[in-house]
Amino acid sequence: MSDLFGSTDFFIASRTKRKAMSLPMLRPLVLLWPALLFAPSLWMGCRSDEGGQTYSDSYSEASHSNDAPADYEFVFDTDAVARIDIVIDPVDFESMQRDVNVAVAQDLTPAWFQATILQGDFIWDHVGIRYQSRKSIEKSWQLNSKKFPFRLTFDKFEDDHPQTKNQRFYGFKKLSFGSGAFDDSLLREVLASEAFLSTGVVAARAAFRRVYVDSGEGPVYWGLYTILEDVDDEPLQQRHFGEKDENLYEPAGKPGADWTEFVEEAFVKENNRIAADFSDVEAAIAALHNQSDDQEAWRAALEEGFAVESFLRTLAVNTIMVNWDSYGCKARNYYLYAAPSDEGRLNWIPTDLDESFNGSVVGCGEGAPADTELDIFHDSIGDEMPLISLLLDDPVYRENYASFLREALDGTFKQSNFVSRAEELHQLIEDYVVGESGEDARYSNLSSEAAFKESIEALLSHMQIRRQLVEGALDTEAN
Repeated sequence: MSDLFGSTDFFIASRTKRKAMSLPMLRPLVLLWPALLFAPSLWMGCRSDEGGQTYSDSYSEASHSNDAPADYEFVFDTDAVARIDIVIDPVDFESMQRDVNVAVAQDLTPAWFQATILQGDFIWDHVGIRYQSRKSIEKSWQLNSKKFPFRLTFDKFEDDHPQTKNQRFYGFKKLSFGSGAFDDSLLREVLASEAFLSTGVVAARAAFRRVYVDSGEGPVYWGLYTILEDVDDEPLQQRHFGEKDENLYEPAGKPGADWTEFVEEAFVKENNRIAADFSDVEAAIAALHNQSDDQEAWRAALEEGFAVESFLRTLAVNTIMVNWDSYGCKARNYYLYAAPSDEGRLNWIPTDLDESFNGSVVGCGEGAPADTELDIFHDSIGDEMPLISLLLDDPVYRENYASFLREALDGTFKQSNFVSRAEELHQLIEDYVVGESGEDARYSNLSSEAAFKESIEALLSHMQIRRQLVEGALDTEAN
């Protein structure tokens, strides 16, 4: 593999036996130029709160405090495209680029580095920044682009910098930034998020940001990104379930994540790791496979620990828009949350929606044909994806699924609704993607400017075809 940013020998030697780096390898003690250049308030004026923490004059309770409610309307505003600036020490930035070579080469988690974040009148110091996973990085790499997806954690370095303890960005601890690789429209994740939420599926919110990065030579426009809520951040759990910190799993595509059997290693716990209690997910999988002649009793036992509706609604939306990188084709890109407000039942939460509205394959596996665009009810899916095959073999759940398809077609995917929303968002971001103020070719994943302009028609055509196919399948099912 050729290096992205130069030789990686030093980093490879340093990272051979680890999976993640908690601190950058090279870091100068003090470099004040970012503050001098962008944020004089960092050094000209500070204050201390009653707890002894010191903040710059740009601190406010609403923007920085852990006690402030998550401001969804501001952070995920889709009526405008806000600018966010990231300032990274030049030495750290060079280390960050070298590190990502090693992460890709050895399939490691990229390292965390420190950054200063600026938006509007406010500044966030010592924020953790790292590139996303190898899978995400490689997409941009294949396009010969420097527009890599990344993550921010606002209190990542609170142990080294106590003044940032529980630092938040308008109530959010974590945010992800998607780079839109292989999506010439740059709309997929926002449209998919809105589709799920409007049909009653719990999903992360998404919006747009213009990202500028200064690594020592002034702000450079890295392009238009999709800013994404993290499922394992507290606001999502509180917003949808009214509480936080209950069992949250992120199955990672390993054997068992397909629900064929319970395998503890397949269900990565995002919290409560010390207790290591997997009894809820183990019981749900056992109930799924504990079928008998009494289907009513089977459904009751399954629904005692698993919110079947949340899965069937997700499946309906995935099928209509086509999201092949999800359960049904891959055993990944979902979370399970044991919500006490729902009597501890596991609720299905879809994630990683960048492959939505893409292609026609809606299911795959040993028994699936090469193109499953007509298989709206997933009859070709076999035992390898039992959450689909067993649920849709049941007449009650099959009818529930059909009703969720109809509901989505009449709502978010209604032709006039979808066309209006897609065109509105496309117009909103156009000036920040192409033209004089658009993306630099070095920091763009577009195949061409023309491809962006034509992408809206391709997207609308895709959904028109999908709508017709789903309507036809529903008519056939009804007869």
